[in-house]
Amino acid sequence: MIAGEGAIAPLSQDVARLRAAVEAFRRRPKTGRTQEQVSHELSQVRVICDVMELEFSDLASEFAATDEYDQQGFEPSPGSSRFATCQAVPPAIGFAPAISCSDWNKALTRWLWVRSALPTSR
Repeated sequence: MIAGEGAIAPLSQDVARLRAAVEAFRRRPKTGRTQEQVSHELSQVRVICDVMELEFSDLASEFAATDEYDQQGFEPSPGSSRFATCQAVPPAIGFAPAISCSDWNKALTRWLWVRSALPTSR
């Protein structure tokens, strides 16, 4: 994930294309649609979001099998931290301003890793 000291690895071509497609979709005209069109689009966007959540889970699983988290210097592990007994991750982690992209990436990675270690009610 981190390409070097303070540098973020570049996006893969597949991820770059996906991001560009999503950004183009967000810029589409949204006026003049019927209720039925909006309803259909809403359900289809939800299906796409669900597929992306599955992809995210696959990537998170792959990431968890690496030592990248340790290489980035995150300590202590969630199992030994106060987050292990908490049922919710503090939202401030996701909304706090980061000093740099690298800091934001590290904070997001840590939040995702901590979140994955928490017990779920599902």
